[in-house]
Amino acid sequence: MKIKHISAILLGIFSYFLIHFVLLGYGNQVAHPAINEVIVKSFENNFIKSSSKIDKFKNYWIDISEGLEKYLGMAVTNLGFFEGTTGETELSIKALEWIKHGGMAADEPEVPASVRHFYDPIGNNGGKKYLTNRGTYWEGIYSNPRTDAIEWALGDTPKGQENIYTWREGIYYMRIALMEEDSVERNKYFAAALRCLGETLHNTGDMGCPGHVRNDSHASPIGYTFGAVLGSPDPYEELFKKSWASDYGYAKPDPTLESYFKSATTARAINEKLAEFTNANFFTHESISGLGKFGNEITPINKNEPAYPSPKLETLEYSESDYTYYKTFPSGRRIKMCKDFTYFRLDGRGYPYIDYDVCKSQAEELMPNIAAAGANIIRLFIPQFKLELKNTDALSDTLELTIKHTVDAEHKDEIFYNGPVKFIVNSKFVDSVYQAKDGKLIITNLKANNGDKIQAQISFIEVTVYSEIITYTKDPLWGTWYLLETLTDSNDPQAPAKGTEFRATKFYKIKNDGKIEIYNSQGTLESRMNYTRTGLSFSITASSATQGYSQTGTISATQDSWSSTVNSTYKRNEGGVDKDYFRKYNSNGNRKPI
Repeated sequence: MKIKHISAILLGIFSYFLIHFVLLGYGNQVAHPAINEVIVKSFENNFIKSSSKIDKFKNYWIDISEGLEKYLGMAVTNLGFFEGTTGETELSIKALEWIKHGGMAADEPEVPASVRHFYDPIGNNGGKKYLTNRGTYWEGIYSNPRTDAIEWALGDTPKGQENIYTWREGIYYMRIALMEEDSVERNKYFAAALRCLGETLHNTGDMGCPGHVRNDSHASPIGYTFGAVLGSPDPYEELFKKSWASDYGYAKPDPTLESYFKSATTARAINEKLAEFTNANFFTHESISGLGKFGNEITPINKNEPAYPSPKLETLEYSESDYTYYKTFPSGRRIKMCKDFTYFRLDGRGYPYIDYDVCKSQAEELMPNIAAAGANIIRLFIPQFKLELKNTDALSDTLELTIKHTVDAEHKDEIFYNGPVKFIVNSKFVDSVYQAKDGKLIITNLKANNGDKIQAQISFIEVTVYSEIITYTKDPLWGTWYLLETLTDSNDPQAPAKGTEFRATKFYKIKNDGKIEIYNSQGTLESRMNYTRTGLSFSITASSATQGYSQTGTISATQDSWSSTVNSTYKRNEGGVDKDYFRKYNSNGNRKPI
């Protein structure tokens, strides 16, 4: 009894060890990170660096592939077969590295992941879209979670929500990151969002892999060459080369798929469509069927599974010179589908199979479609903002910025941006960084002059969103001035000596009613007078029964200084008689202390 118990434990451990080779696509440590990188660069090439941007990204610049900022988050650092053997620690890595890491981490822990990475779009086995096929007798030891790959990646069903790094969670992390005021917490949320995106793109890669969109388990416990001894390895899974991702991923995709992906509004629609295409157009080694070259019926190796309706051998082009079945796709590419050469028959034809040569050819058609699908997944992942910058009025130095988020089918809850805002004046960054609150920012201290060209921008995870450029229409006399006034003439015997200098700090506020208000450094209103300006020439006047004031001056071209003459008249009663006096000054103002 004890021996039987130990044997059962050992068999279970052996099964766990083997099953991680069974169903994993491409190889999570090499191929999937490479595929995710190609997807990111395809997105940038087609949506950002293209001469014809879509409206959403009209005022965006995105450069994830070259981004330098690092984000701190939890990463898989100890790979394992199931929950008890994997480990995570904090890593601080760049945005692209997080997306690539997600491509790897989606297959961890390997055993639970392996049985959740299949999606059959037509439900060939009784309508079930999750994996039901078992390629070997020992696979049944591990329980079937009855969860398909898309729901597991997106988290949009109760079963899928058991996954903590889903598309749904990524959208959530993106939203709370953009609303978080604390920069440290914001950084961590971005890391989680990027990992979720990477894990979703792993699913996109799988939906462009024949072995993941058909109910065809493909155990490979000891690799491809001798895999059939203990399993049923899929050639495309086992023979796929990392270099194929970049060799073929940047080519034009299937035109119908490309059009569909660009108009899709949900990640589910994109990944489902890619799965439908792959399922309908490509065999796995064990699901080849149809009529052979001489009308002989070919049935699938998977005898317990119904034959798939498409493709069929009789619909393909057969080349007798190389014993190969071909299909020419709408993309214009002529793809090898399978071969039937054998040394064991006189006519050289045997049961059709898929070899390295066929796999490489299939990658030529599959990789561009994966890249196009994934690029549109990223399109949906990045929220749409519009920055509206305007002057409060044509006189003051007050600027108002509104950061408006547009909700959509994926970002269903409005994002009220809390975070840094930078300003660009005449193509140069302003040193100060401002903070928006709930999508709003009002500033009165921007160092800019009338007529300057101003633009605002926000940045997150290597995404920069710009406002339209506006012309700053602040009156050039508005704001703080450091004054130096020199008395040049007076008929008042009580006046200081000629040449006496007076210094003060004043704030000039231009009003819409043709008035100017002058405040002292404590913010107390000292005077309110008439104001006119033509170009850079200005006049300030005031009069009453006993006083008169007239100042005429010119503002410098750089609008950081002015010079003027001031004539002040007044009456003073002396011995019952009002006498008229005047004082004249040279008055100079500067934005910096004089």
